[in-house]
Amino acid sequence: MYIIERANVYSEEEECIKNISFYIKNNAVQSIKPANVKTPILKMDVSSFIMTPTHVMLDSHLPSENFQLLKQYSKRHYLLKGCHTIITPFSIQYEYQFDRELHKKRVSLLNSPVDYVLALRLPIKIISPSLIRKCKKEKIAIIFVELDDESLLSQMPWGWIREAMFPYNPILIPAILSNKDTKRKTIIKRWNEVLDEEKIPRLFDEIQEKKRQYL
Repeated sequence: MYIIERANVYSEEEECIKNISFYIKNNAVQSIKPANVKTPILKMDVSSFIMTPTHVMLDSHLPSENFQLLKQYSKRHYLLKGCHTIITPFSIQYEYQFDRELHKKRVSLLNSPVDYVLALRLPIKIISPSLIRKCKKEKIAIIFVELDDESLLSQMPWGWIREAMFPYNPILIPAILSNKDTKRKTIIKRWNEVLDEEKIPRLFDEIQEKKRQYL
């Protein structure tokens, strides 16, 4: 166990810098306490730095033509904005496309200058226990679910899907296809009603492209 001591941490919520210490055990933060705590534990003084939360952004349209284009794009849109991790999905319309599209996506990101989290994007009607098991096997932790109507939500075999998700639970995120605000709100409302009742891990709303996410 050791202490990262006197860390100047910027809080975006409170718009101020807090001086705190992190207690580290087994390579994880065990607790956070005031900066000046007297203890014989090994300490690492980081008071000369300012720490900020890392930014995570969603980008569904990364250029994949060549490495130089990807490098320039990533630097302009992410690295210069303090974002070092992106969520980037590959899309399928049918289950049989999963392996092929996943392979293509991974190859396109071999030399990515930013860290990334792979996600799957698909129409709700093709979600199945077998697809969930594929995601678990390939460590795909995020599934974007395309929705253009709320009626399909109550027709899905959620019980079987929930069983397939356990214990490695990919999180479901809605991706609303309708441009009408009233329709979008109706779908989101039903999304939360059904998935809450079925105890399916999900986000309550969409996430926007190239907007900061704190994950």
